[in-house]
Amino acid sequence: MGEKYKNTLQEADNVRLLLNANVTNIQTNNTGSKVEYVDIATLEGKRARLWAKRFILACGGLENPRLLLLSNRVEPAGIGNRYGLVGRFFTEHLHADIGDLFSDNYAHLLNIYLKKTQDGRSYLPALQLGTVTQRKEQVLNSAVEMQTVVKVDSGWQTAQTLYEKIKQGEKIDKLPNAIWRIVKDFDEVAYNAYRRFVLGKFIPPPIERIKFLSFAEQSPNPDSGVTLSHEKDALGMNRINLNWRLSELDRHSMATLVKTLGTEFGRLKTGRVRAHNWLLADSDAWGKNLWGGNHHMGTTRMADAPRFGVVDKNCRVHGVANLYIAGSSVFPTGGYANPTLTIVALALRLADHVKSQFV
Repeated sequence: MGEKYKNTLQEADNVRLLLNANVTNIQTNNTGSKVEYVDIATLEGKRARLWAKRFILACGGLENPRLLLLSNRVEPAGIGNRYGLVGRFFTEHLHADIGDLFSDNYAHLLNIYLKKTQDGRSYLPALQLGTVTQRKEQVLNSAVEMQTVVKVDSGWQTAQTLYEKIKQGEKIDKLPNAIWRIVKDFDEVAYNAYRRFVLGKFIPPPIERIKFLSFAEQSPNPDSGVTLSHEKDALGMNRINLNWRLSELDRHSMATLVKTLGTEFGRLKTGRVRAHNWLLADSDAWGKNLWGGNHHMGTTRMADAPRFGVVDKNCRVHGVANLYIAGSSVFPTGGYANPTLTIVALALRLADHVKSQFV
């Protein structure tokens, strides 16, 4: 952002950019119906106040609710939090290894599903449930990418390494072990050597299996969220506690996807799918390979009424005339796709809305 737009921002007549100016408080009037100013501070101890006609909070899915909760001089529970919804419904994209695909013809699968380039643009195909299946099973949005897992110490890899060492005149350690690995995988070595040295074709690394990497939607959960801790940061502001809570629907949706993949690959006779045990177990344990996508969403969600959300359809905080929120914290749901384009679209929409008020 800074590298690309620094000069544009500096030269703009209608933009004043303050760096290292951390907002420490959003101050409303006595009724909480309008923001009057924000307090800012630097780590070096400088402090100031900024007044404006309208304020837009665009600090992400963790800092947006934190600042609203911290700004409690008028509303004890924080700005926009009369119904206790600020910080709730924290959602992430669930990334996990959910299963493996074994096949007798990996080359065919890789030609279809691995990264491709067309017209100078790269893209990676993914697999997801069809609409009919998703509605029938009552599951969330999800998709998988297919990633190869290379064999360790395969005969072909050993032969390549041995060939390069002989060519360079290097010392060969554990030669009997190397010869045994080549002999053990001789069919693969002979075939790949023919393709490489006779036909002149590229040889992909030997594949042990293909793993399914999922990108899944999380169901909105009011118990999953951000609260303030008693610990303070360098500016004297309360840090946050994040209580990320998943549900059985999240697990069921991912399990349905991998089961459906198993059925389809079997029907097409192109591979055998093995689902990971943790995904199918009757317990609350999640696999060690589950992680979030660094997409913090939902903590100031959009809704038509304040008892259901924090901002309205124009991203304005309910009950506060001049405070808006930009970013993925306003998402009611997260889908499974990356949120950046939706964030940008909502930001442009909000900019047009605010701009229209000055015409």
